[in-house]
Amino acid sequence: MRVMSWNVDGTFPPAGSPKKIEQRVQWLASLEHLPEILLLQEVNPHRQELWYDLLRNNLGYKAMTDTLDQALALDNSNGHITAIAGDWNLSDNKAQLGKADAPIALEDRELAFPEKFLVTDLAHPAGNIEVLNIRAVPGGEHGVEKLKLLEAAFDWVEAADERPRILAGDLNTPRQSWPTDRPSPSVTIGSQICAAGAWPPSRTC
Repeated sequence: MRVMSWNVDGTFPPAGSPKKIEQRVQWLASLEHLPEILLLQEVNPHRQELWYDLLRNNLGYKAMTDTLDQALALDNSNGHITAIAGDWNLSDNKAQLGKADAPIALEDRELAFPEKFLVTDLAHPAGNIEVLNIRAVPGGEHGVEKLKLLEAAFDWVEAADERPRILAGDLNTPRQSWPTDRPSPSVTIGSQICAAGAWPPSRTC
């Protein structure tokens, strides 16, 4: 199973650039193997229709869910899309709406950016996977809100039931601290879950 997380930086221009969106989809189309699970952050909600059209018709993603309407309603810039290739079923936990099966009530956390927290249930014939598509807002601008988002993600996983789970996204990780005065490289955190015909996936690479 291939999983890809990508911040597509849809903030500028404010209404979203169709050309930039098409370029990103073209790059995805150039990959030898498309990810079965695609997690997009910073998707401009004004271009929801274009994103869905390109993901579905150009790349073959068949199931998608998002927080774009919520981002528009809150006037909070951008939201997320989780897209699934194949014929798997996809359902929203919509934790921010306080659905009963959510392990924590995010509305009680008073998150300023709840649209950055998208939880999806992926129905697989061998068992369900829970997918958390998260973006932690930049700490330099929203330090407290970044911590609240990360704590909510941690608490969600801690309180949830035992089952396969993927947490990925743009976590705005800081530069790594080094004990010497050498330059600190930016840290990129990512993983790909690989399976060799077995379930759950046989290894993480």
